[in-house]
Amino acid sequence: MSVQTIPSCLAKVGIHSLRLPLSAVEVLARNAGADTATWPPAVAFEAFEGSAKQAAGVVLRDAKPVDEGQLQQARAAELHRAEELRAEVERIRQVGGSRARRADQAAGRQRRQIAEAEHHQEQQVEQRKAERVRRASQTGQRQAQAARSVQQRRSSEP
Repeated sequence: MSVQTIPSCLAKVGIHSLRLPLSAVEVLARNAGADTATWPPAVAFEAFEGSAKQAAGVVLRDAKPVDEGQLQQARAAELHRAEELRAEVERIRQVGGSRARRADQAAGRQRRQIAEAEHHQEQQVEQRKAERVRRASQTGQRQAQAARSVQQRRSSEP
């Protein structure tokens, strides 16, 4: 073991010990069925860990931790971007869902209005028909009355 590997190992152990509480919560969350890959605290710690590795690599003059740190920071940035995109997709899905619900509600209102208008027109047609029948009946009654009157006059004439 070289002199440079001892401080590097100590830095890694220190970083891992800082992550223990977060790791414990991640295990519990995964057991509960949650997806912890893009969990914001884990992504933030990933970025911190990358920065710490880069700083340790610079101080120790070791390129390996610097490279690892850069990769971790890039991974954290990608995970952060993935979470932003997932949130955007969810927002769009909700907006689309609410638009679809509003469109369905509007279509339902329009169908009810059309049904009411059709019912109203049917009632008007029935009323006009009943009015024609009533007038025809009255006309028939008047004609029958007039015919009886004429008949009575003729029968009363000598």
